[in-house]
Amino acid sequence: MVEKAKLANLEFVETAFAREHLDIHPESTAPIHYSKKGLYRITRSLHRSIGAKPGRAESVHPSAFERWESVPEYRPGNLVDYWEVNPDEDPRQA
Repeated sequence: MVEKAKLANLEFVETAFAREHLDIHPESTAPIHYSKKGLYRITRSLHRSIGAKPGRAESVHPSAFERWESVPEYRPGNLVDYWEVNPDEDPRQA
């Protein structure tokens, strides 16, 4: 994401993203954490569409497909819809 932002001429403090400062261990099959707290728990969730606005540079992260392959109950509607409209980007068809 930072590399894409740099292509848009945004600047970053390089040390802010140094691995030694971050304790990140991404795992595409980890349990989803529902983080709504307080009054936000009673609000509807927003499931935005992917690629619905022409001209926007949107893509699906490879971890979404990894999760799709590994977690049978992970079938977000917006991802299903996206792949129906963009079958050439559906890694399940490869």
